[in-house]
Amino acid sequence: MWVSRRLAAQFGDGIALRGFDVSPRALRPSQSFDLTLYWQALRPIETNYWLLIQVLDPTGQPLAHSTTLPYMGRYATVLWKPGDLFADHYRLSIVPDAQAGAAELVVLFDSQQPSDEAQWTQAGQPIGDRLSLATLKIEPTLRRVYRPMYPLSVRFGDEARLTGFDWPASSIRVGQTMTLTLYWQATRPTHNDYHVFVHLICADSKLMAQDDSVPGRGWFPSAIWAAGDVMRDEHQLELPPDTPAGACTLSAGLYNFDTGDRLPATDASGQRLVDDRAVLAHLDILP
Repeated sequence: MWVSRRLAAQFGDGIALRGFDVSPRALRPSQSFDLTLYWQALRPIETNYWLLIQVLDPTGQPLAHSTTLPYMGRYATVLWKPGDLFADHYRLSIVPDAQAGAAELVVLFDSQQPSDEAQWTQAGQPIGDRLSLATLKIEPTLRRVYRPMYPLSVRFGDEARLTGFDWPASSIRVGQTMTLTLYWQATRPTHNDYHVFVHLICADSKLMAQDDSVPGRGWFPSAIWAAGDVMRDEHQLELPPDTPAGACTLSAGLYNFDTGDRLPATDASGQRLVDDRAVLAHLDILP
């Protein structure tokens, strides 16, 4: 039996998930996709467990849902024979109003059929934890065109380009919270997990405020990047009470979350930037 993604996952001590196939992984709202799960019983199973499949957006809202007995009700878990491996096929559809960005494909077995689809993880007695299978991509219905307040062209490795940013003022008061909006463009797919860092560096090179996150606050992780994708990425910065008055520098960049290494940053002329960060603004800190 051919499996594109092999797994060694278990639900309790009796059900093993040996792999799965999902296609396509990039979807538009209302589009359907195919999922195949490869199950194996490790011992006789005495309960008819419900199989729960969901696609969740970064806020946990369901974008697709299926609650069923395995094999669309034709092969309940009490019928499974230890050692047998079988393929379980499903077709699900993304909701029409799905927002563009990342979506998590998850599965769970439960001892009861949930009555509320949005709260299915709370029903019955789940066997083990919810299992995340893959990150899907919800494509935008229309391509957005962004016009940053301050255009830029800073490349970060071969993966992304910072095309500009919005920043509301040239000065900020201690204790004030400000929103920085960055605009990224992916230049190629990547297998690395990149995070954005935003730093406010003040006197004596002291880091006074920062914000690190997955691009788009989790909506646009690098796992779903494709060449040409554009991303709006907001960051909140709050100055602590001990921030000294004076000049500070606001900067941003990308780093590999697994290694901590920053992506090489180069300006439009190809010049390598100091500390591999793009300097966005010089700010006056007011008491």
